[in-house]
Amino acid sequence: MSRYFLWACVAALASMAALAASAQTAPEATVAAGPASRTSASAYVSALQDFQSFKEEKMQPWRQVNDTVGRIGGWRAYAKEAQQPSGHSDAAPAAAQGPQSRETQNRRQP
Repeated sequence: MSRYFLWACVAALASMAALAASAQTAPEATVAAGPASRTSASAYVSALQDFQSFKEEKMQPWRQVNDTVGRIGGWRAYAKEAQQPSGHSDAAPAAAQGPQSRETQNRRQP
């Protein structure tokens, strides 16, 4: 065998031994704290914790629903509601104000 091959084998074995030794040692903080602190440091948070399941709504007459949508400002009210975090809606107070004229509605919308 050639000298270069032997030196390459020795170097490879030395680097493997160094890597194996460093892989076996744990950081001092983890060893000193014990296994109980490792689990409490990272608590599990479900991605589905805020999930709201489907709830079937009571059927309503379509004309009444269409009038309600027109009264609160049409599709723009729903788009505004979708942009607000955690479902807070300005559409409900608008519906409580009652019917508005088209002029008033058009002035309020961008």
